[in-house]
Amino acid sequence: MQLKKITAIELIGFIQHELLLDKDEEMYLDATTDLVNAGIIDSLTLIQLVTHIESVAGIKIDDDEVNPDNFKDIASIVAFIDTKITKKMCENAI
Repeated sequence: MQLKKITAIELIGFIQHELLLDKDEEMYLDATTDLVNAGIIDSLTLIQLVTHIESVAGIKIDDDEVNPDNFKDIASIVAFIDTKITKKMCENAI
């Protein structure tokens, strides 16, 4: 599986077009929007988001990695993905 970094803009686009379809009003979303407190992410949409990230980025996200530190906002998610990819690239280089 090929590794691919995901940008904040790509994640915002996915969330707006795939996860917020059933929302009545359009929500403003940026890299620091608290996804849980804003009502954007719940348990079901979190599963969709994790599945999307795994598919696009080419990484496996363990259950214990799905936590508020890694999935609080877009910036946290992008940093988490970057760390996972960097770690995997280092492991593959050995």
